[in-house]
Amino acid sequence: MLRLILFVATLTFGADLGKATFVTGNVYQISKKRERPIRVSQKIKSGCLIKTEQESILEITYNHGTVLRIAENSLVTLDGSEVASSVKMQKGKVWANVKKMTKNNFVVNTPVATAAVRGTVFRVESGADQSSTVALYSGLVDVGPSDTTSIRKTQETTSSWGPPAQIPGPYEVSVDTWIRLKPGTQINIQSDGKYATSDVDDKEESHDAWYLFNQQRDKKIKR
Repeated sequence: MLRLILFVATLTFGADLGKATFVTGNVYQISKKRERPIRVSQKIKSGCLIKTEQESILEITYNHGTVLRIAENSLVTLDGSEVASSVKMQKGKVWANVKKMTKNNFVVNTPVATAAVRGTVFRVESGADQSSTVALYSGLVDVGPSDTTSIRKTQETTSSWGPPAQIPGPYEVSVDTWIRLKPGTQINIQSDGKYATSDVDDKEESHDAWYLFNQQRDKKIKR
């Protein structure tokens, strides 16, 4: 049963990232071990730790136009600014519809992987076993290790994230360079860093409630 949220307290975080544009269920921001509910139109600030409970979803629209949705049973920290935004996932699922940017960076971090994007639609899942899955639907996503400083220096370019290497899969080796996903592909990275790539299963996706919700929501907001 969903609970009606009657009040919102104002917390002090960093710069404004955007605002909550869709909320269902029980969604909280956590500060000093205190949970405070989030409601539609509330500003979301850098440094905000967000928790969603069962049957709960939060949609955030960033000031630069990017839309991020956080699924139920997730724990996510939002950091950054207008020029570089990051999503740090401890667990759960997120869906990102990233507005095309020429200067801005949008990055999703999990315990085992980093997904760096610039104008794309994709989802990221961080499992209880510390594995992570990144699935790409359109645009470009470069996936690398969680600690980007471990990427081989020989692979560095003028990009702050290193070069997106075109590497097919699956390979039973640890991720130590950037892997560029093509639309319709996904990558799964295990807790030990080993990974495998595959095509997104359209038939399976068509029965997935999280995928269907995001497709419908993107269509509704014309993204």
